[in-house]
Amino acid sequence: MKEKIEALKQYINQLQPADGETVMKMLYEYHSEHQTYDNEQIRADFHALYEQMHGMPLKEIDNVIYAVCVLCRDHELAGFTEGVKIGIRLAEEIATE
Repeated sequence: MKEKIEALKQYINQLQPADGETVMKMLYEYHSEHQTYDNEQIRADFHALYEQMHGMPLKEIDNVIYAVCVLCRDHELAGFTEGVKIGIRLAEEIATE
């Protein structure tokens, strides 16, 4: 755990955050670089997507996959950000009790 905290500190020092949203995005980017979620369900879902696109030109497949990956990343970032905000609120409530 100490190694991850030290790596996070180094990562933050490199980026020079400007505001709270930037800090949240930095935390998310660090988290996503060091925590992979490539599980069986995700692989199965991408396999099903590729099956649906069977026969499409490669350029169209690339466009669809790019859009899907951007959507997934944005959705994951939103969930991560809200989760951190909820955790902060919970910690504040616990501290005030």
